[in-house]
This record gives sequence, C-alpha cells and structure tokens, in this order.
Amino acid sequence: MTQDTITRGTQWLTDAGLRPTRQRVALATLLVGDGQDRHVTAESLFDAAGAGAESVSLATVYNTLRAFCDAGLLREITVDGAK
Repeated sequence: MTQDTITRGTQWLTDAGLRPTRQRVALATLLVGDGQDRHVTAESLFDAAGAGAESVSLATVYNTLRAFCDAGLLREITVDGAK
C-alpha cells in the first residue's frame, strides 16, 4: 500500500461519515485504493488483507463490510444463495 492509496481509502471512509480506524482503512484501501471497481467476497478480502501488513480477523472483515454497506459505500449481492 502506498501513501496515495491509503489516503484514497481514508477519504472514502470520512466522506461517508465513518471513522477511519486502522482496520477499516486497510480494508478500504484494498477495495478502492487503486481507483478500480471490483467485486469481492469477504473471504477474498480477508485473504488479501492477510497478504498485506495489516492483520484482521474474518469476523472483522464481515463486520466492516456490513458497516460499509450500511453507510452506502457498498452493495451486497447474493448469487446462487452465496453472498
């Protein structure tokens, strides 16, 4: 993660009224830090976070994704019964 991608992730959170905690910033940076739109699962985001410097639990990933959805930052899509 570069400082630019971290700044982009932090700004994304603050614009939505979410407090930019260390773990939220790490996940937001993975989601929007490079400016690309993407589809992710909680498990794929957990794996990506584990490959980086930030350690987050799978429960934290699920809770953070729920907070992002509640804030209107993300949409949850169910495909074939899987979320």
